[in-house]
Amino acid sequence: MEFLSSVVDRVVTRVLMLVAGIEAVVVISAVAARYVFNSSFPWSEEVARAMLTWLIFLGMSAAFRRNEMIALVFFRELLNDAGLRIVRLLTIAASIVFLGFVGWLTWRLMGLTARQSLPVTGISIAWVYAAIPIGAAISILHLINHAIDLIRNRVPLRQDYAATEEAA
Repeated sequence: MEFLSSVVDRVVTRVLMLVAGIEAVVVISAVAARYVFNSSFPWSEEVARAMLTWLIFLGMSAAFRRNEMIALVFFRELLNDAGLRIVRLLTIAASIVFLGFVGWLTWRLMGLTARQSLPVTGISIAWVYAAIPIGAAISILHLINHAIDLIRNRVPLRQDYAATEEAA
């Protein structure tokens, strides 16, 4: 499972870098065109919004892989190792259920919007919405990998949160 999670994460990371670069070029050129030529590209807003949707949901999966989601770390000191392991596994389980539900509902929404398209570019709205179930599925893969690591004691229970603790 670790190998699959790692390979998927490497692919997602490269896609994120590519999409972020393209989005930066699209947005900067649209803003420059607006101020230099007093007219922007009509398609730039739609493309930027669609790419941002993909960046958000693929980025979410990358954050799950690196265990960089927001955490309430001050509770960890109140629990012993067994309690902390149970809480972390329950958190992972709740996240998997939530992501599965959101992914499933969005999959159904994609079926309803498959024939609708963005007005200027003609891109199917379903392609934009596809970021949600794909990002959720990849996130679930990473969460299952984290759960296996927790059960097999392959990760530290009390990770170093130095940046968060310094701010406190």
